[in-house]
Amino acid sequence: MSIDRLRAAVDRDECFGFGFCADLLPDIFVIDETGHAVARDMDADKALLEQAVGDCPRSAIELIRVPPAVPTG
Repeated sequence: MSIDRLRAAVDRDECFGFGFCADLLPDIFVIDETGHAVARDMDADKALLEQAVGDCPRSAIELIRVPPAVPTG
């Protein structure tokens, strides 16, 4: 049985680039050249992702469940 994965998505209209997410999970979140956070499509610890969501002062981060790939063939 496969488990859904979590991915972070950043609402660029809400992000003010405070950088708390990038400080907490620098492999996942980076601040781009415009000063907004961008989430990389990588696996990360669920508890840390949830903390990043909770720590964002603008509530600009959402966690999205990604179902496992279905094998073809």
